[in-house]
Amino acid sequence: MPLAIRISRTGAAPSNNFRLQANTFTVTHELASLAAKLPGVNPILIDLGQWSIALSIEGTANNTGTNLLDGAIAIADKDDLEDMADPTPTTGIRWFDQTITISDETVSGSFQDYTVKISKLQIAKRDAQNFWTFSLMAIGNRV
Repeated sequence: MPLAIRISRTGAAPSNNFRLQANTFTVTHELASLAAKLPGVNPILIDLGQWSIALSIEGTANNTGTNLLDGAIAIADKDDLEDMADPTPTTGIRWFDQTITISDETVSGSFQDYTVKISKLQIAKRDAQNFWTFSLMAIGNRV
């Protein structure tokens, strides 16, 4: 059963609110620091006291035009993911330029929201199956 992951553009209309059919959802907490590698000595790490979060989501998407719903939320299919990845989308709204919210709603009543920006989105067709796989990476903060 896919994880209940929702992606939405902050302050956007409901048409920009999708459920992802995610198989994996990884959260990495990273110390944002400066590192200097000097020859012959151990690297110098300067702690700036800043933390960031990197998200990685992998899953599947149906072919274009399936328009399936999970309650009132559309399940992202291939064309929805392509719009998210397109630097010049037909909608005129670039997801990569927007702050988005990714919510893990897998456990009922225990939602976790992350405010992020998409850093990478890969879509691939696997074999002769009637679905696509995707890998989305984002960086940001936990709300």
